Amino acid sequence: AGTRVSFYPATQCLGLVMPSNSPAVNSLWLPAIPLKMPVILKPGRDEPLTPWRLIQAFIDAKIAPSVTVSDQEVRAYYDGHPQQFTRPERFKLRMIVAEIPPNADEAKVNAAKARIDAAHQRVVVGEDFAKVAGDASDHASKSKGGEVGWVPKGGLPPEMEASFVDLKPGAASAPLKTPFGYFIFKVDEKAPASTESFETVQARLGKHLRDQKV
Repeated sequence: AGTRVSFYPATQCLGLVMPSNSPAVNSLWLPAIPLKMPVILKPGRDEPLTPWRLIQAFIDAKIAPSVTVSDQEVRAYYDGHPQQFTRPERFKLRMIVAEIPPNADEAKVNAAKARIDAAHQRVVVGEDFAKVAGDASDHASKSKGGEVGWVPKGGLPPEMEASFVDLKPGAASAPLKTPFGYFIFKVDEKAPASTESFETVQARLGKHLRDQKV
């Protein structure tokens, strides 16, 4: 008791990465003020004592309630920006890949072609595409039967898209050679181009426009 304690800085600043909702934000100010050292804080968005949270709380409590967007404004934006609510034609794809390594010699290119031709022949005679992909593909998607998922029109290089764009669902393409290897695509499903209805986007769009005003 009665012993004096002195603090000597051993660093140029104090820093802390706080866990969410930690009250520890004030712990650095106590030594920082007498030591006259800067404090660096890296808080999370949910930290209740950060300037970000204080400002956001003020906006939510005082400003946001007074900001309104009429149905007419929302409708006008929707009608004036149709491209934002239009979805292009989409394809649900699977693929089989025979990779060609960088700087591959003729023997390796021929080996990749032989593998893709053998896989294509299995598909042609009616073997399940997903099984062939699992057995023969060099791509990581082989673990899911070659499943790529939904791809929008224009989402792949033109030469790749050209190989499957006119296929009917259930059909597979011929082998396609690219700089990365040989590809076979199968179209599982097609979805035509569509436009989200005003009713579908009205609430989301209204919130977006209010946030823009705030």
